[in-house]
Amino acid sequence: MRNAHFRMSRRLALQSVGLAVGTHLLAACTASTPATMSAPTPPPKPTTAPAAAPTAGAPAAAATTAPPQVAKGSGTVTMMVQAGAPQTTALNGTVAEFQKTSKVQMKLVEVPTGDMYQKFLVDTAGGGSSYDLVTLDSIGVVGAGQYLEDLEALGLMTPDLKTDFAPASVKDGQDVNGVIRGIPDFVTVVGLYYRTDLYAAKGLKPPTTWDEYVDAAQKLTDQANGIWGTAIQGSTKTAGGGVKLLDWMYQAGGGMADANNKPTINTPENAAALQFLSDLVNKYHAAAPDAPAMTHVEIHNLFLQGRAAMVDNWQYQVSLNRDAKQSKVVDKFGVAPLPMGKRSGVVLGNWFFCVPKGSKNKDGAIEFAQYALTPPEQIRMTANEGVPARLSVMDTSKYPQIKDANPFLDPFRKMISEAGFAQPKWVKLNDAYLSTTTALQKVILGQATPEQALADSQKEIEALVV
Repeated sequence: MRNAHFRMSRRLALQSVGLAVGTHLLAACTASTPATMSAPTPPPKPTTAPAAAPTAGAPAAAATTAPPQVAKGSGTVTMMVQAGAPQTTALNGTVAEFQKTSKVQMKLVEVPTGDMYQKFLVDTAGGGSSYDLVTLDSIGVVGAGQYLEDLEALGLMTPDLKTDFAPASVKDGQDVNGVIRGIPDFVTVVGLYYRTDLYAAKGLKPPTTWDEYVDAAQKLTDQANGIWGTAIQGSTKTAGGGVKLLDWMYQAGGGMADANNKPTINTPENAAALQFLSDLVNKYHAAAPDAPAMTHVEIHNLFLQGRAAMVDNWQYQVSLNRDAKQSKVVDKFGVAPLPMGKRSGVVLGNWFFCVPKGSKNKDGAIEFAQYALTPPEQIRMTANEGVPARLSVMDTSKYPQIKDANPFLDPFRKMISEAGFAQPKWVKLNDAYLSTTTALQKVILGQATPEQALADSQKEIEALVV
């Protein structure tokens, strides 16, 4: 049996798709915005793998078969992966299985997550590539799109497989012209973690609307015993606060960009989201008051210590909550979809397989990527990253064994398939997230109205994305 507790992403632990969403993550789900390109440096020494061993919308139709196989490749495929990341742990296992039957030899080159985008650009700018396959987040796909193959034209993103990803995940893998340059491997998404024992004691159910969220947060706040109804991530130490704020903006009917990728920060809907979060702290006194200083680490620690009745956080927290060495809520928590404002909404962060145009072994790269997206290997990825990319594999009625990897997958699947939104296609997206988080801080601290704070952020972001 594979590890039933998928590992906490180091990307999320150290810097909040994507992860991302970011990517997150959204990590906040995405990698750091790259600095000015430096002079080319030799690629790091490869690690030879073992030779053996929704735009939101209705759920897409789920494919039930594995991706169609292309003609068998051969030779070596050099693949850029995240150094020390759970995704890479899973991919090493996938490589071991893959090479039992394939003539392709895989070499995984580990690069620090924050350096991947810049290193790839430097490597491929001359027209060639040291890599045949790379893993990138949505920022990387947007920034490096001109150097990546069209995966539909290449035959990797087939029509059947395309319907097995959330529409927002497909959109997140497109360049600014709508060409698919990345195919999703796993998704980062925020869920609502809640204390089942505290909810039961008050006769409450997980909130499905903003009004129910406020009601539950007020009733569950017990300041005498150091328990807050909820907590808000408002720190600018990472971009994660901006990713979570975008969740609330989407729920309010707003967002950060229009259909033409132009900033839409200063809107009444976004102002309503900021006011709602500020009111949880200042009006209802139902959220921890140090929200402007809280990163995802303070958020999950508050919940682990039993000092928050509910928090919104990425899927990595499932494994932390279940770890008796650090959690006081091992058998006292559940996961639910985020509540709905005017609509449901959550930011999807994705990590993608991408094929460089300069790849010397595209057939081998396609063969491995297709193998990595088969149900057994997507389940392996779930055991490490928490949520797979394929909707059909998230279906616990078809793949009950995936519950061993993440027993709370159903609410994540519901959000991904029914309420997922793609991120804006800006290379400096993390800087934009920091700008909107600063706006939230100003409102919570009483330094500006939501409208004033968002007007400032609008100007800042317009300057970033011009």
